[in-house]
Amino acid sequence: MASPEIIGVSTGAVMGVIGIMIALPAATAGMQMTGALFGALAILLAILAYARRHDLEPRRLILAGIAITAFADALVLTFLATGDPRGNVVLAFMSGSTYRVGMGDLALPAIMAMAGAGIALSTLRWLDILTLGGAAGRSLGLPLGAARFFIILATALLTASACLFLGPISFVGLTAPHIARLCGLRRTTVQLPGAALTGAILVVMADWTGRQIFRPYELPAGLLSVLLGALILGIIMWQHGKRAQPHTRTQTAA
Repeated sequence: MASPEIIGVSTGAVMGVIGIMIALPAATAGMQMTGALFGALAILLAILAYARRHDLEPRRLILAGIAITAFADALVLTFLATGDPRGNVVLAFMSGSTYRVGMGDLALPAIMAMAGAGIALSTLRWLDILTLGGAAGRSLGLPLGAARFFIILATALLTASACLFLGPISFVGLTAPHIARLCGLRRTTVQLPGAALTGAILVVMADWTGRQIFRPYELPAGLLSVLLGALILGIIMWQHGKRAQPHTRTQTAA
């Protein structure tokens, strides 16, 4: 049930935006995005430094991510509670709005996304082996520490590239792999690209719905992606459960 943003990268981006606004009250949008990038990298390095002592063990990594995310969320809420007028910028960023994003802003996220996708595609075989467990991976000659490091690095790069301008799109990373799996994409070689395509379609649908269906208002893509993702996942799970019921009844009768 772990999603990419649980390691705290997206929360670090929010903290970076707040930090740059406190340090530079007249910070431009470009400066804010630079702060988001450095905030995300700082959280990633902190988690890797902690988890590296434990061979990047997934449970420790997730616990460290949860702790850092909770601490950062508390700092964000503290900033918003002060009533600072710049809090509206933070709220817009946290809601996953595409309002301020233009084509000229896509160069850096595109480079990060391509780097992350390249690393992820090179780890497909490792991902298949890691599903068997760490002990089985070692017995098959898998460099466990290196494999986990590059997988985490790819995850962090892809998450940071997505949230750099849109903010934390929190539900997509959790639901897209499950939707891809429920659609029959079970092997890593097809599930990973399928999950990426599913997540991209979900965000585009959410952004289009927020811009067109609710006109003249514009609802942020981050909020609508949660609603659409939960609805689509619920429908697929319901249909999957209906197909599984006859098979279960036949086994019971036998």
